[in-house]
Amino acid sequence: MNTNELVVTLLATVLTAVISYCGNVLVKNNRALTIVRALEPLARDAVIAAQKLGVTEYLTGVAKKNHAVQ
Repeated sequence: MNTNELVVTLLATVLTAVISYCGNVLVKNNRALTIVRALEPLARDAVIAAQKLGVTEYLTGVAKKNHAVQ
């Protein structure tokens, strides 16, 4: 096995474990889960608003992203 393949495999394994752990913590923490569920529609609305603003004012991709973040 090549060292690059070994590093990628190791990082993929570690990343899977970290994501699994974060998922378990999130499920156990009702407050965090509620916040994440509330942020999803807000983020979607921000992106839609930025896209519409980009159509009317001809914003670049970076400007749309900055507007959505704000």
